[in-house]
Amino acid sequence: MLLTCRICGTTGGHETFLVREMQFGLAESFSYLQCLECGCLQIVCIPSDLGRYYPPNYYSYQAQQPLVDGIFKRWLKQKWTADRLHHRSLIGRAISIFHGTMELPVWLTEFPPRFDDKILDVGSGAGELLIYLRTLGYRHLVGVDPYLTKDLTYPNGVVVYASEIGDVQGRFDFIMFHHSFEHISDPHTVFDALPGKLVSGGSVLIRIPVVPSEAWEEYGVDWVQLDAPRHLYLYSRKSLELLARAHGFKVTRVVFDSTAAQFWGSEQYRQDIPLLDPRSHRIDPDGSIFSITDMRSFEERAVRANIMETGDQACFLLEAVV
Repeated sequence: MLLTCRICGTTGGHETFLVREMQFGLAESFSYLQCLECGCLQIVCIPSDLGRYYPPNYYSYQAQQPLVDGIFKRWLKQKWTADRLHHRSLIGRAISIFHGTMELPVWLTEFPPRFDDKILDVGSGAGELLIYLRTLGYRHLVGVDPYLTKDLTYPNGVVVYASEIGDVQGRFDFIMFHHSFEHISDPHTVFDALPGKLVSGGSVLIRIPVVPSEAWEEYGVDWVQLDAPRHLYLYSRKSLELLARAHGFKVTRVVFDSTAAQFWGSEQYRQDIPLLDPRSHRIDPDGSIFSITDMRSFEERAVRANIMETGDQACFLLEAVV
């Protein structure tokens, strides 16, 4: 049977792979193809019962109830954040001198939205990232996730809807997909919805696992970020740029932000240790198969891979073509 790439439409000649479900260790295997034209890895047949692979203990559905800080403390935190994001703030500079520079995720320092931006997180799970952003001083925060069983409203004002992006009301300055875009079964439909949800001059951030990468080349079907069958697409830069261009968007910047997990997670899979197994480094770091030296080596490799743009995940900033 000739297989067709769902991103660029190329038919036939694709290499195929059999990939195990290894996050939970369900002992199921799924066929993936890698498009010979655009390079996108994708599951051949999307399971009709995909929801069952997102059980209640799936990590993105776990979010702690946020602490509601007082007005003054929130104001100070925002000033500290502002200094880290290179905004002018004498108070923020003073806090940084006294407490040290605030540690923030790579994507936030590279593509910082403004504090008064309306932000939509697509595939937000229970909203943990939005809760974190609220503590930094961001105010207008909405999440959406079709696999939630009900809408969620937090005391700090964060709202998460159990629905699709097309059902969300209003327009946003900054729409982000944090390791959710690879889970979307029909990316074309999502891209079609974006213009109606984005203000003029707004931006879209897509953070995803990518191919090629050192981890994919070294570990193949044991690469941890394949995450069959939840990761339906593992995009190459070329395939994401083609997809964006087909829907009136352009990729304006790419920053790699992979971590040591690309190596230790894949090494575990090679040794038949699922991600959530009691032996896993994620569950029991001290009792895992890796030494401190091993972990330091993985971390150093991840830093080098990001510099060389061979890490296994990246942040893509997109803007509408005017």
